[in-house]
Amino acid sequence: LATLAFLHGWVLIEGGQIEDGLEEMGKGLQDYRMVGTRDLLSLYLSQMAIAFAQAGMVDEGFETPDLKEAQRILEEFEFK
Repeated sequence: LATLAFLHGWVLIEGGQIEDGLEEMGKGLQDYRMVGTRDLLSLYLSQMAIAFAQAGMVDEGFETPDLKEAQRILEEFEFK
């Protein structure tokens, strides 16, 4: 359900419903975090930042803790 909420928010943004879409994506992320899995979390967090950019809210996207969290998750992995 968390993934569906997130993706529904993404679709809303693509359809021009920016505020509703960001809210729905945020709800999906919140629910996804509560589940405790991190498999796709960095992808979803990065997509959230892209959604802010698409909405013309670039500064807000950079200021969101979501982007910083995505960066921390990616830094945990060492590619050799």
